[in-house]
Amino acid sequence: MLPKLAMSVTNREPRFNERSAVTVLELIVVIVVVTILSALVLPAIMRSRTQARRAQCLSNLRQIGVAFHSFNSQNGYLPNSRHFPERRRVVRRLG
Repeated sequence: MLPKLAMSVTNREPRFNERSAVTVLELIVVIVVVTILSALVLPAIMRSRTQARRAQCLSNLRQIGVAFHSFNSQNGYLPNSRHFPERRRVVRRLG
């Protein structure tokens, strides 16, 4: 049989005065760490978005060029504004 002192140490019940909550200092440290990490990551995200937009724009321009060359090879001439009646209507309304 264990002595009474050893039993009280091994079968300890949680006390109400023991703190298991997060302190204000720990909370501030976590907020600072998250802020620093986000400050480091956000510029990289913005750079990648800019590069993605640039790649999409280049792809669109390439497709327009291919369409012009395809039109030229089929018809023998490049398209002009007469093939876009919506544009003429806008110019007539403005002019």
